Amino acid sequence: WHMGPQGTGLSGKLANNYALAINNIGAAEAMNLGMKWGIEPKALANLINSATGRSWPTEINNPVPGVIDTAP
Repeated sequence: WHMGPQGTGLSGKLANNYALAINNIGAAEAMNLGMKWGIEPKALANLINSATGRSWPTEINNPVPGVIDTAP
């Protein structure tokens, strides 16, 4: 994508990475909260991923071990 003058692409990448970081934090906090309330992690992830909380971290890179087999 063309973002504008030289250096603008880097600014765009940093903004995107910032958005991802916020999504990662939100996913981790939501999963932690749900688990503290007694919700099974895979069930909670399925709910989130079928609703408005869906994001790359919840769907592809869930922070809870064992929720997604391919997540690190």
